[in-house]
Amino acid sequence: MLRPTAPARGLVHLALVLICLGASTAGASVTFTAVAHTTGDRPLDSLLVGDEVTLDIRISSTGAPAVVAVAAGVFGYDPDVAGFQSGNAVSGFLYDFCVPTLGCFAGIDNLLAGALSETNSPSSIGRSVTFANGVSITERAATGALDFGLDGSVTDAQFRVTFRMLALGSTTLTVGTTTEINAGLGVVFANTGGALDQATNAAFTLTVIPEPGPALLLGLGLIGLATLRRRA
Repeated sequence: MLRPTAPARGLVHLALVLICLGASTAGASVTFTAVAHTTGDRPLDSLLVGDEVTLDIRISSTGAPAVVAVAAGVFGYDPDVAGFQSGNAVSGFLYDFCVPTLGCFAGIDNLLAGALSETNSPSSIGRSVTFANGVSITERAATGALDFGLDGSVTDAQFRVTFRMLALGSTTLTVGTTTEINAGLGVVFANTGGALDQATNAAFTLTVIPEPGPALLLGLGLIGLATLRRRA
């Protein structure tokens, strides 16, 4: 599939802005689900500086109302705590049908397919990583259940974004959309008739804690030895 040129991307961005400015709100039909993977499988509330958190993301829809435009990303985080490392995205989503080895057809083409980058929005959202951006001429009522992931299967993530923990503190990664108009590339989605809406998002709160010091580790070791002696 050919990637759109820069002017084509601009037209999609413009379309999203026009949707934001002129549409009413309808019932949400899009949901983002995500799974977080951490260095050493550490809990999200006990991360260490230098740990990485990777979000495996998929998009789905109820199919009613149909969807005509989607721009979504990871946003709302403190870049001093969680620094963007890398990301990747599929070439499209919400396809009417998919055929193994041939690909998927009649969906929403993703202008951000491939490697992702971080942007700094002029809005209150701040830093964000937009992973989906596309508009369809035809309304899409597909649920996303047939969509291939990054590895070509329907079970793999369609979008994968990795952050590295840079400092002590807490921050939240929000995955999905917002109805704020000036959110970078336009983090929104539009239903039948161009009605603006916000999807059902996913969110992950990350907390980076101090690494256990030598004295604490020694103390824990002594407690363990004492316990073993009592059992002997």
